[in-house]
Amino acid sequence: MRETRNYDRHGVVALLILLFAITYLDRVCISVAGPRMQEELGISPAGWGWVTGMFTLAYGLFEIPTGVMGDRLGPRRVLTRIVTWWSAFTALTGTVTNYYWLLIVRFCFGAGEAGAFPNSSVVVSRWFPKSQHATMSGVTLMASQIGGGLAPLLVVPIQMRWGWRASFFIFGALGVIWSVVWFAWFRDYPEEKRGVAHVAEGAGAAASGHGGGFPWRAALTNSSVLAAMAMVFTYAYGFNFFQTWLHTFLVKGRGMGEGSLYWSALPYAMAACSNLAGGVVSDALVKRWGPKKGRRAVSMTSLALAGLFTLGAMASRDGMTALVFLGLVAVGLFGSRDPMHNLMTLGFWTGVWIVVPLASALFGNLWRRINPWTGPVRAVLLLLGLRGGIGLKRLGYWPAVGFYLGFVWFQMISLYPDDPTVLARAALVYWGVIFALAVAEGEDWLERGEFLTVLFGFVAVASAFMNNTPLVAVMIPVVIQIAARIGKAPSKL
Repeated sequence: MRETRNYDRHGVVALLILLFAITYLDRVCISVAGPRMQEELGISPAGWGWVTGMFTLAYGLFEIPTGVMGDRLGPRRVLTRIVTWWSAFTALTGTVTNYYWLLIVRFCFGAGEAGAFPNSSVVVSRWFPKSQHATMSGVTLMASQIGGGLAPLLVVPIQMRWGWRASFFIFGALGVIWSVVWFAWFRDYPEEKRGVAHVAEGAGAAASGHGGGFPWRAALTNSSVLAAMAMVFTYAYGFNFFQTWLHTFLVKGRGMGEGSLYWSALPYAMAACSNLAGGVVSDALVKRWGPKKGRRAVSMTSLALAGLFTLGAMASRDGMTALVFLGLVAVGLFGSRDPMHNLMTLGFWTGVWIVVPLASALFGNLWRRINPWTGPVRAVLLLLGLRGGIGLKRLGYWPAVGFYLGFVWFQMISLYPDDPTVLARAALVYWGVIFALAVAEGEDWLERGEFLTVLFGFVAVASAFMNNTPLVAVMIPVVIQIAARIGKAPSKL
């Protein structure tokens, strides 16, 4: 059996990328159009939950049967049926005139789209070596996020010009075009594509033979399978929000205008980069650590970070600062060891001791808005239903004094206070201690117990912006001139 030609594989990759992009383009389309649809059809939030739930219900019910169909009939015919079916019901979504007709159409849409992922996995397993499977998974998942990211960029201008119905008609047509090209060009096995029919038939027969059927008992009692199912459940539970409720939440929950929904493409753009990177990293780790540790490392790290980021998003705008902080900590731990070429040290010393004090003196208590504790503490208290209160407030400002003295001790005693790794570890330990104490006592304790919060609060008392606005007009040019002179001054070290 000769090796598959590269340009054949490139064609398969291109068609799979388009498949996944169109899949999520059609899925997210209804999320973007959701606010207009709910208003025109008179659908309540609870009713909209049923609309999105009908797709998910049908998708789950028909996923395994359609996957089995792909094993028996081959992904060429099954994927053609899948995409043609869901494209038809995508277009029919644009014709609905009442709530109950919409429920039926979305159920049929979910039933039709089920099996796209399993059948694409069959394609990858037949056309690509095992060493490239994770990378291909990353590529296809990246394409799905690109489709989701393109949805608001395409749907918003379409529905602002022609209405929400037009977007479903246009996207439905894209799927039909893909189906025609796929059926005409693709073959179930590389041998078939190269014209070696007798080899392909033998391989196809062997591959499609099920013998005694799928070993359900063995699969459902296998710890690895159960763990993978639990992982996918948690992933899908969170990700479902983005393809069903995100745009309704932005419009109705955060007051975002329709013209601003372009920004909703940002999570998908970030996810696309992460999917591709995750596949490449996973394959690289498998080569270095073996399949068990290599595959686990990426999944465990990704879902843990997703949970952490969700807590930040649940809280307030301050929660995002914690994510930036943790990102800098990661850079400090794994980045360059040169303090002058590492964002952790540059960001910490420049930001904490120059930018934030100066900004607080000019414009007020900036640290109160950007500190890395308020958001996560508020999220945990809300999630656990806690109020805090273990008596730390009775200590007044003494905890802040103690932490300040500890910081001074670190600077004086540590042999390498500017080493990125040392600084990152110290910052992470300090953040964890303050976080635990703030959760135990309550968010307000930060104003008295955390030394940076207290320090910048005192600096902000003399804020020129708060007490003497005209002074800002004088101070800002002076500060700019001083900074410019410092930047031009030659180093004497």
